[in-house]
Amino acid sequence: MAPTLDSRIGTFASVATAGETVRAYVPKPLPPQPPLNLTPFLGALERANHDLATVVEEQTAELGRTGDWLQREVAGRQRVQQALRESEGQCRNLMENTHDLVQSTDAEGRL
Repeated sequence: MAPTLDSRIGTFASVATAGETVRAYVPKPLPPQPPLNLTPFLGALERANHDLATVVEEQTAELGRTGDWLQREVAGRQRVQQALRESEGQCRNLMENTHDLVQSTDAEGRL
């Protein structure tokens, strides 16, 4: 009669499979463990969750302020670009439609 699994615990056992013999250690089962008491960890987990929520709120508010600033910055740059286009158009119109001599000089009067 072949030995039972219980009799092989803690020893090496040979098992024949598909014409091959495999030798393996049969470990002893782990002793039963008492249930884990997670209560001490729950308070720390709740505090960490609260702290994380606070950080997320602060960063969200900061992102909102940054987004507002960027919108104001873009709007200001768009106004400046529009004013520059209008000024360039006026200058071009003046240069193209004048029949007088137009020349540019620096602060010392040089061409």
